[in-house]
Amino acid sequence: MISEREKAIIRYLLENGPTTVAKIGLHMSLSQKTVSQSLKRIDEFLQETAIRLVRKPRVGVFLDGDSAEILKYLDGNEESNLPTSKKDRIQFLCFEILKQKTYFTRQQLQDALYISKSTLENDMGQVSEIFRHFNVTIEVLPGKGSFLNLSEQEKRRLAFDLIYYFWGGNWKITQEQQRYLHSIQGIPQFVNDFIDLTKIS
Repeated sequence: MISEREKAIIRYLLENGPTTVAKIGLHMSLSQKTVSQSLKRIDEFLQETAIRLVRKPRVGVFLDGDSAEILKYLDGNEESNLPTSKKDRIQFLCFEILKQKTYFTRQQLQDALYISKSTLENDMGQVSEIFRHFNVTIEVLPGKGSFLNLSEQEKRRLAFDLIYYFWGGNWKITQEQQRYLHSIQGIPQFVNDFIDLTKIS
């Protein structure tokens, strides 16, 4: 099984032809070490297919094989919920932090997303800004880690605020007989795992 991140790398290779580990890392905000690890997993995934991941000096990294065949294997592979784009990572981090019952570390967040320290620091800058928008501060206790000084009720209220903040444009109201039904489309699984979305109304 390969992750969504590795699928994104495969699609990038299909769109760009021969490229470098550095360019893939830059495009996806990943360290070169992380990209190399993903390329290794992609190579293993393709071993039983007629498609090959090729790495040639002075040429670059590319996929050798029919692109339609590659996409067929890609689409047939089991999905993973790991966010790949910066926007998806920011959303994931906001809810991952809300889920924490006690102190958490940057390393834990980094490991959850398989991203570099610099990428996480950059993403956390935006996460902190979003939380500040709702008058919430991520507090730090030296030697222990970071935490949100919020009650469970306050966390749930913030979760609903974040849902509207990120996906409010997908909010639809439909009329069914004498009732109005509210729904928001496109909510990722990590949100559904955290909060009962049937309470949005």
